Amino acid sequence: MNAKFYHSINGLSENDINNELNRLASLEMKAFTPIRTPVCITLDLSGSMRHYLAVLKEIIRIMDNELRAVQKREFTIFIMGIYNSVPTVLYFGDLRSFDFASFVSSLPKSCYGSTPLAASFTKADEVLERFKKICEENNHWYTIPVFFSVTDSQSTDSSDDCSKVINKFKFDIADNEKLLVEFVTGSNPSGLNLGGYKIPIDESGSKDKIIAFMHALRIATSTEANLEESGTSRMPVKRDRKAYNRYMSDIMLINFKFCYDRNH
Repeated sequence: MNAKFYHSINGLSENDINNELNRLASLEMKAFTPIRTPVCITLDLSGSMRHYLAVLKEIIRIMDNELRAVQKREFTIFIMGIYNSVPTVLYFGDLRSFDFASFVSSLPKSCYGSTPLAASFTKADEVLERFKKICEENNHWYTIPVFFSVTDSQSTDSSDDCSKVINKFKFDIADNEKLLVEFVTGSNPSGLNLGGYKIPIDESGSKDKIIAFMHALRIATSTEANLEESGTSRMPVKRDRKAYNRYMSDIMLINFKFCYDRNH
């Protein structure tokens, strides 16, 4: 089990990130090794989010509770924080090593600074690409990432141009290379218009909608069956790793849409 890598709002060092990637590289793949799903969260702790700090923590708590109930699946959790105008990696490691109480205690008491969203999204995507490279080089079974954007989408850093990274994410979503949700506010309900799901965090029913999303994600990552067709699809054998990874990613996307649309 990997170490608890979050220490403070100052975040992880490059050495910490490399240590986790090296740990993943050293894992022995056996016949019954479960597939791994990366979950990436960009957590906006800039000044404009000062009224939403409690709900940010609630999103993490609900995710933690729901995904811990999933059997036969490993989750790599990657949390990117924006604080004092700087994007910082706050956690990178297994879900089973994640300590919600310790993580929350490491967060600042109030939000502060501008919002370099492009830099944050770019840095998050770079770590996801490094994760994917490690999985490929070491013959891991893994799915496409689940990506949470928790921000009011107000890029208050004038030098921060989001257009390039937004287009990259739009293509990824259209090509089924990411399952993405934007947690948005009433001041900007369209978010960044990335093409993924949108969940409001400042409405009277927001908590129920967050729970519904996380519950759908739990179900989608809990089965190899196509729930929409109410049966088991033709699943490739695990030794055909590339086909198996793609199948499991596609099933996760299909089942999530089915579960979320049914209860949304």
